[in-house]
Amino acid sequence: MSTIVVMKPCPSCQFLLPGDAAQCQFCRCPLPTEATGSLAAMTTPWDRTAPVAGRTPIARRRLAAVGTAILAIVAAAGALAVSSRNSDSPWTRYASPDRTFSVQAPSTPDVTTEPLQLATGERLQRTASSFDVGAESRVVVAVSSLDAIAPDNPDLVAAPIAALQSKGVRISDQRSEDTPDGPATIVDGTTTVDGVDVAVHGRITVSDGRLIEMLRFTAPTEVDEVRFAFERMRTTFSSTN
Repeated sequence: MSTIVVMKPCPSCQFLLPGDAAQCQFCRCPLPTEATGSLAAMTTPWDRTAPVAGRTPIARRRLAAVGTAILAIVAAAGALAVSSRNSDSPWTRYASPDRTFSVQAPSTPDVTTEPLQLATGERLQRTASSFDVGAESRVVVAVSSLDAIAPDNPDLVAAPIAALQSKGVRISDQRSEDTPDGPATIVDGTTTVDGVDVAVHGRITVSDGRLIEMLRFTAPTEVDEVRFAFERMRTTFSSTN
């Protein structure tokens, strides 16, 4: 013959206990005497909407821990959703209209053309493609054809730096680096947009008969996002003929 064990919940912490228990083994809360010895009382569903008196500190801590765990799960789910949206951003291969370059990019750029004047008075035709990479940041790829100008002309690197300064960029550092694509001039600085300091970082190279600038303008709230976009664009950039 099988034995039926009747269980009842503690009214304070809901821990399940044998039907004849007089005290909760978990929170030490006294159990109602009317539940003991009465099969009807022991099997009557506990009213979860009724107020519970005398909840012990242990029970409160247990319920608080459960609530914290639920909040952590919700937060993790939200973070996962944000990460998923970021990973699904529509990066595509962009080719410039003049077919001078292609690059993996997160958006379709605004394209402008303007002259770039060297210190010697010579002018290059500079085409700049400005890509949005955040709510307030962008990456700019600018290409200027050298035409008859020698690629080792020192004014080639000085001209885009002077152009940045003429537009309010305060250059704080300028240095040369050897890269797999050849020598590069690295510039760092800041500019002010609507009262907010925006970080400026640029790489200037001369390759395939062109002066190539890759610039990033980073709002203070989008540093990681813009750095990632800039590096991805830099490594996927291809100069075409």
